[in-house]
Order: sequence, then structure tokens, then C-alpha cells
Amino acid sequence: MTNNARILIVDDEPEICLLLSKIIKKSHPETVSVNTASAALTAVEELKPSLIFLDISLPDGNGLDLLSKFTFRYPLMKVVMISAFDKYRNTAFSIGAYAFLSKPFTKSAVTDVLTLKS
Repeated sequence: MTNNARILIVDDEPEICLLLSKIIKKSHPETVSVNTASAALTAVEELKPSLIFLDISLPDGNGLDLLSKFTFRYPLMKVVMISAFDKYRNTAFSIGAYAFLSKPFTKSAVTDVLTLKS
């Protein structure tokens, strides 16, 4: 992934957004965070990110539903699903997730996702 890639973080927990932003912005300064599914839909249309970190549980929707929409509309965009519940891992990959981060995640797990090659 190039260092000028736009990255979107979608999580309803501000602490998670802040933590991910701090880790990611060191190598990818164009990082934006939003907290709802509706804000994510708008941000994707406006920013056209190359990578999204997407929580499954959002206050106004389900991240797996968003994943399905994103993979259909933007097949080249990579989506990393985030959840405290590992039971969603297989479903996320079957829908088209690029990677899956289990909460709590480590800095090295996030860094590993950023360096994955497709």
C-alpha cells in the first residue's frame, strides 16, 4: 500500500478511532475517522479511500452490510473488518474482507495489515 493512500476508519468508539489514527497516520497521513454507518457511506463517496477499517457493530447499521455494499460498488477498495467477536471472521471473509482485526488489537497487527500485499 502506498504511503499516499487515503484511509477511512469507521468505529463508534472514539478511543478506537484515536488509537487507529495514531498508528496509521505515521505512515499514511491521509486518514479520516467517522463513527456511524451513514457517515461512512458519505465519506466513501467523498474520499474514495483505498483502505477502510470498519467496525461490525455501529449505532445505525451493521458493518457487514456496509462491507457488502463497498465490495460491490468499489471492488478495488480494501476493507479491514474490526470486531471483538471472532465469530464474524469467516462471514467477513466470505463477503470480501481484505483482513480481520480482533479487538483488542495490537499496534503490530495494524501495521501488518498496512503492509499486506494483495
